[in-house]
Amino acid sequence: MLDLQVQEPEPALSRLIETEKETVLQASQKMIISHGFKRPRQLCKTCNCTFSPTTGTAFWHLHTPPPVIANVLYHLVEGMSVRATSRVTVFKVREIQRWLLKAGSQASQVEDHLIQDVDLEHVQLDEMWMFVFKKQKHVVPGRDNPQEMGDAWKWIALAWKSRLRVATHVGKRTRADARQFLEKLRRRSNGNSVLFSTDGLKYYGEELVNFLNNDGQELQGGEQAAKVLHVQVVKSRASGRIVKIEKKSCKARKRNARIS
Repeated sequence: MLDLQVQEPEPALSRLIETEKETVLQASQKMIISHGFKRPRQLCKTCNCTFSPTTGTAFWHLHTPPPVIANVLYHLVEGMSVRATSRVTVFKVREIQRWLLKAGSQASQVEDHLIQDVDLEHVQLDEMWMFVFKKQKHVVPGRDNPQEMGDAWKWIALAWKSRLRVATHVGKRTRADARQFLEKLRRRSNGNSVLFSTDGLKYYGEELVNFLNNDGQELQGGEQAAKVLHVQVVKSRASGRIVKIEKKSCKARKRNARIS
């Protein structure tokens, strides 16, 4: 995006994660104890109910030991394909895909819990191209489902100051996907003024109008106003190469918006 000097990441997220770990550990030591021998269970002293140690995790209702599943997921995280992981670990493709979906859902819930009330200040938005099953030019209309295969895009919101990946979204490159992506980012922000730097995609300018406020109500007298500033970096290509880069400063998209 913009050619700016990268600052050192802030350890705010690391401190938040460590605090969460200590809170959970202290609460579990006081209220939760081990229960049972043949089939390990946990007992809650408050409600006297027992539950599995994997309750609320990606390993819930899975018979394969958690360390084995974690080892399989490590292969996927390091960039191995599902079929290659299947050959290495001798697990079926469908089983690995099921574990991957559960792990992805769990990771999304953890992000929603940890990444909240973020002071965005300056955010870089971009999209990463990829494809599912086959490239878009090989998708046959009437036989293939264009919603499940073909070109796909990973939308990324990166806080410039802390280098925190605030939000991601996987889908097509449409206005509806841009709206879903920005709505997820809005829920994780604290509503203060923010500067967005994006590429030349037109959907950003159309959807950033409602970033701070979705109900369209104006501020009352005496309340603090927040702004959304938008800067575009437009790249011109010829024969697959970048031949020109323009920077466009757009006016404030929302000068008076209720801080949510």
